[in-house]
Amino acid sequence: KQPPPAPAKTPMPRAPPPPAAPPDQGFVPAQAGRGARIPRPPPPPPIPSDARRVANGAAAAEPDLDEDEPPQVVDTGVWARESAQAATAKKKGKGKKKRQAGRGADDDEDAPAAAGVAAPVGPRAPAVASWAAEVENAIAGTLLAKLLRREAWSTEVDPSTADDLVAELAERLPWASPLGLRLPMTWAEFFSLEIDGGPKRSSKRGTSPVVQRLQRNIPHLFSHYVTMVFFLALLHGLANFGLMLFAAAAQAGLLLTPADALPASVPRTARPRMLQVAHLLLWLCFARSVWLMHLLVKLLLAGLVALHAYAVADVTER
Repeated sequence: KQPPPAPAKTPMPRAPPPPAAPPDQGFVPAQAGRGARIPRPPPPPPIPSDARRVANGAAAAEPDLDEDEPPQVVDTGVWARESAQAATAKKKGKGKKKRQAGRGADDDEDAPAAAGVAAPVGPRAPAVASWAAEVENAIAGTLLAKLLRREAWSTEVDPSTADDLVAELAERLPWASPLGLRLPMTWAEFFSLEIDGGPKRSSKRGTSPVVQRLQRNIPHLFSHYVTMVFFLALLHGLANFGLMLFAAAAQAGLLLTPADALPASVPRTARPRMLQVAHLLLWLCFARSVWLMHLLVKLLLAGLVALHAYAVADVTER
């Protein structure tokens, strides 16, 4: 006997796909095999009333449109940008008119100033020029400034006035200031200046009190500082028998030698000219000595000058 045939296998029915969500619920159907629901994107913003009027007006102006044609959608973003640009252009036009009106008023106010009225100078304008003016005044009244003019050499010296001219030159060249600089105080007063260790600190904005003190003290004591540097250079020239030593000796000899002690071959009228030449030669040798001075020595001297001007009390208040 043969075994009965095996029954045929019937395929298992597949599960139907999940039904699509109605559009009211705000969901879209998920993919097959997944039970998640994906939210729909938010609806577009409502059309402004002005844009709606524009759309209605366009629809009313074209009543013969075919019903099968898709409705035209108004781009609210383009309309908003155009309206914003128009408003900005209007504001710019108004602002430009106001600025032009203001410039016209300023021109009317500045007309007297252009006609010849000087503009007021601010309080910070003379801050830098004050110390420069002090230094210029210290050099302006010296014998060097006088000898650099043509009048000091163009006039002839009479034998009767030669001694008076030498006396005037000797008065301008005291032993306390061989360079002829005008000293605002004696050396005894200079070395007895009050030392307060520097100005007090201040929390106010603006120029530092240290800078203000240096701007006041250095120009006022400029002649003393230059003369001290001259004496130091003279000592260095004495150690090396430099040119400045011979120039200083020639000036001192012409000042101390009386007129009768000069040789007969030297006229009396030549003594004032010789003294002027010796003084110019002394300044030239001093400038050469400062120029050839080592850089570290220059920095040391400048630091000592700044330190003394900082530590000494304000000399302008004396």
